[in-house]
Amino acid sequence: MREKKLRQIKIPVIYSFARSGGTLINRCLGCISGNIILSEVNPHASLVPIEVQARDWFKLVSSGNFSDFSKKTYADKIRLLAEAARQQGSHLIIRDWTTINFLDRASDDIYAPSMLLEQELYLEQYGFNIYPVMLARRSADVYESLTRTFKHLRNLSIKEFGNCYLAYVQKVSTYPLFHYESFCLEPEKELKRMCDVLGVNYSDTFVTEFSKFTYCTGDNTLPKPSRGGQIGKITVMESNQGAESYIAATLDENCQQADRLLGYENMEIEKQVDAFWRIVEVRDQALTKANDLRHQTQVELERIQSRLQQTQAELERSQSHLQQSDADRAARLTLIEQLSEQLQQSEADRAARLTAIEQLSEQLQQAQVELALSQSQLQQIQTELAQSQSQLQQTQTELVLSQSQLQQTQTELTQSQTIIQAMEDRNLWKLRTIVVRLKKVIGLPTDA
Repeated sequence: MREKKLRQIKIPVIYSFARSGGTLINRCLGCISGNIILSEVNPHASLVPIEVQARDWFKLVSSGNFSDFSKKTYADKIRLLAEAARQQGSHLIIRDWTTINFLDRASDDIYAPSMLLEQELYLEQYGFNIYPVMLARRSADVYESLTRTFKHLRNLSIKEFGNCYLAYVQKVSTYPLFHYESFCLEPEKELKRMCDVLGVNYSDTFVTEFSKFTYCTGDNTLPKPSRGGQIGKITVMESNQGAESYIAATLDENCQQADRLLGYENMEIEKQVDAFWRIVEVRDQALTKANDLRHQTQVELERIQSRLQQTQAELERSQSHLQQSDADRAARLTLIEQLSEQLQQSEADRAARLTAIEQLSEQLQQAQVELALSQSQLQQIQTELAQSQSQLQQTQTELVLSQSQLQQTQTELTQSQTIIQAMEDRNLWKLRTIVVRLKKVIGLPTDA
């Protein structure tokens, strides 16, 4: 009964050698609601004990049950946690700490690696139904990163690494394979494919949320954060191709064989084919754009030609208008010359009128003197004044009228100085008539 019950428990398992991108996948899957990942756990040892992860990170074990839970076997712990996750509507996922089974000195607890996938052997022995996937990275990148990141592995020889890495790859190369490099280039596509194989939840929100997820081991827990542990955007880490360790791995036969098993040679061919088709696609796109551009250029040329014809017609109309304008300008110049002559004549007339006005002014002053003299004579001749009193009053009345008219005439003369250019012969005649009337009033001769 127990074995039958365990076989119904499905356990997704992720295999990833150290420095192969396991932490990145852990964070991407872990930040999706409904996924619970035990990070780098193994039947023989775990980087962070399973019970600590279950209690502190995922609240699957209470503090009161922590002691009893810690004493259980690895299989019982996995079974209880899988059931607790299921009751929450979540999937329990195991990220295997694979490195300790193949690499010496990967852990202080294990001194002789078994060169076996102990996670798989142990879970299957206890009746679990595992769904494995394998996350791979080029052997040169793995070796260079291992020797650079971990002090206790600085002296790891390429021979030792090549032997253990090839043994690991031979064990996992038959599982559904995911390449770290491909994942970083197309994270949504590759993680969706991985979730489908594992049978766990997927959400494209992981692209922006993964960097906030810290309930895991790896890059984010190193004493000195690595490049991958500090990124906020999924991107392929550039290979340190100039490093001696990287070059050594590219020359090692075991590393080369491991890369072949992981499909990296096929990936190179696929890249070349993809590059060829991208070139063809780019060429086709360029040809299409060229045809579109040629068509647009033809349309634009026709539009320009139409505008040119319109411009030519407008130019001809403008030339016709210009010729007409030249004729009008010549006529206007002739008219201006005539008006200039008339203006000169008017200026001469104005000067003559000013002379006449000055003469009349002198005569007026003389008349006023004579009038004063006449008044003196009138005072002396009282008898004649009595007889001609009525005539004198009439004369005085006429004199007042004449003075008023004289002031009006002076005002008109002042105004005529500003508009003298527009005066015509009839104005001169009117002025002469006024002068004659004035002479009549004051008794001066009118013949002049």
